[in-house]
Amino acid sequence: MTSIDRRRFLTLGGATVAATALWTAVPAVAQAAPTTSVNG
Repeated sequence: MTSIDRRRFLTLGGATVAATALWTAVPAVAQAAPTTSVNG
């Protein structure tokens, strides 16, 4: 594996982790937003 391949693999892995974090965080924020806005 060359350094370029390794860097591309790490970038792809980082993007996957970020997407997974967003995928789990967005529903939680969406559920929390109505209650916080109602409570003011």
